[in-house]
Amino acid sequence: MAPEDVVALVLDRERRRRRKLERARAAQVAEEAGPRRDPVSREVRRAVWERDGGRCAHCGHDFDLQYDHVIPHSLGGASTEANLQLLCGDCNREKGAGL
Repeated sequence: MAPEDVVALVLDRERRRRRKLERARAAQVAEEAGPRRDPVSREVRRAVWERDGGRCAHCGHDFDLQYDHVIPHSLGGASTEANLQLLCGDCNREKGAGL
């Protein structure tokens, strides 16, 4: 086996080892974050969009819109039309900073 082949094998083995470690770390972070929440259904998203008129419920902007839980999911808030609102990114970050 040529020296460059040995180097290639060692580098490949190291890349695989690093990927395995990265996957293990990602799995640990996901586990520590707790259970994943279910995505908001298409029907609920459509109803919230129509109710809020495609605008931020706080400032009225119509860009960078995000679906926001009025009562945060982490505090038991459901992903229902009654508990969701459209917020622009700025208003959503402002709300999050105030919690």
